[in-house]
Amino acid sequence: MLLDFPKYLWAEAIATSVYLYNRTPHRTIDFKTPFELPSGSKLQPRNVEGIFAGYINTSDIFRIYIPSKKVVQDTRQVRFPTAKSEEVMVEFKHLPVPLHIPFSNPINSSLSSPVRTSIPIKIEETPRPFQQPEPFTPSQDSNKPSISVFDVENLQLFCLAILFDSSRLLPSPIFTQNSFVLGTSLALASNFLGKNHLPYQVNKPLPLIIWHGLGDNYKSEGMTNVAALAEVINPGTYTYIIRIEDEPVSDRSVTFFGNITSQIEKVCADLAADPVLSAAPAVDALGFSQGGQFLRGYIERCNNPPVRSLVTFGSQHNGISKFETCSDNDFLCRIALGFLRSNIWSNVVQNYLVPAQYFRDPSKLADYAYYLTSSNFLADINNEREEKNQTYKQNLASLKRFVMYLFQDDETVVPKESGWFAEVNSSTVTPLQERQMYKEDWLGLRTLDEKKALVFKTVPGRHMQLSDDELTEVFKKYFGPLDRKFDKETEISSEYTSIEL
Repeated sequence: MLLDFPKYLWAEAIATSVYLYNRTPHRTIDFKTPFELPSGSKLQPRNVEGIFAGYINTSDIFRIYIPSKKVVQDTRQVRFPTAKSEEVMVEFKHLPVPLHIPFSNPINSSLSSPVRTSIPIKIEETPRPFQQPEPFTPSQDSNKPSISVFDVENLQLFCLAILFDSSRLLPSPIFTQNSFVLGTSLALASNFLGKNHLPYQVNKPLPLIIWHGLGDNYKSEGMTNVAALAEVINPGTYTYIIRIEDEPVSDRSVTFFGNITSQIEKVCADLAADPVLSAAPAVDALGFSQGGQFLRGYIERCNNPPVRSLVTFGSQHNGISKFETCSDNDFLCRIALGFLRSNIWSNVVQNYLVPAQYFRDPSKLADYAYYLTSSNFLADINNEREEKNQTYKQNLASLKRFVMYLFQDDETVVPKESGWFAEVNSSTVTPLQERQMYKEDWLGLRTLDEKKALVFKTVPGRHMQLSDDELTEVFKKYFGPLDRKFDKETEISSEYTSIEL
């Protein structure tokens, strides 16, 4: 019950504000308000094209939003229906708890058209504080009031700001009576829930976070191209490429040398502090190679902001049993390989060498025992130890989609079936669905599978040989708007056996 208290506060704040919005009379110049109505109800002025967005109390102006043009405009030509009204229940699906709140639904007829010109909205990726328009200053021609142009980052947030601004919407006497209830509810709800639960346009793409793989950096041409493609497919996408270090050379270095746990802790703090990501109700995530299991670690350990869809390409979700061969001129890789030939389960290697922290060879029982006790990363996020972390399971099971791509001719990841959580022992491949971790649902993978949210995919080619067409399919199918509807899809489990070892 106590855990539901913040949700109750948020619901109470919304309900209180809507009540004030519907019941508070407003006095405006040249217009008769519904103040004299026997019921005392406040009716929204209506316009033939627009949606009522607020009053300007210092003038006789009404602010409306026109969905077809995506503009805000000011006008005098509105109408208060004084006949009869009915209340309709409006469902808020994207709040922490589903709410049904009554709104006034006046009967509309022969509404007049607006006379003001449109004020274009400037949509920006980086949120800006809400800016109030300058007060209306009377001029000689009272029919041409001065109207200031201002930026609107999010229409729903803009309307919410109008709603809670006493100087622009709610008269002081009425607002004062309810300010304690409303203000306290909002403050407590914001403190508990954070900015990510504010209204969000359902047709606006969710932000996309990307984590690159071993030997890559956040400013590489490949990462830049992926981010650009995401914007082309889903215009307006805010893309955040994860970085551990600001310098590209250093960012590449830490893909070989570093502590994964410390790196994920830094990423958790960085994402939570980003003003765009923290304001979104959720984000989508794309992981390349080892970046895939690192993103999964982020979801299990923090998930703030929460991830809606996780897509991984050629990742090592079940670890690697062999290390890749380095090219002659890749000195970082060769140094790392030299470390790996030493005691892989030592504290030094497990805390400093990145690939060692997801090494796993079940074919050697002695090594597997060391793995369970000494692994700095994989044994923990795969919930393989005796004590299971229920938060990991709950967080991963909350995904709307978890899509795992495996490269058909991958020779870099050994075994490549690790990208599907498959167990490979010698020449035997045990699919995820036949493993104990699935049957006992250690990570929530069975839960995801049962709700058709766990997807297995193959792509032709070697490790990380991706085409724009394949990425385009991902961006269209799994990422994009908040109201994205996911198709039910399943993969044929026999595909496991069709892959040559």
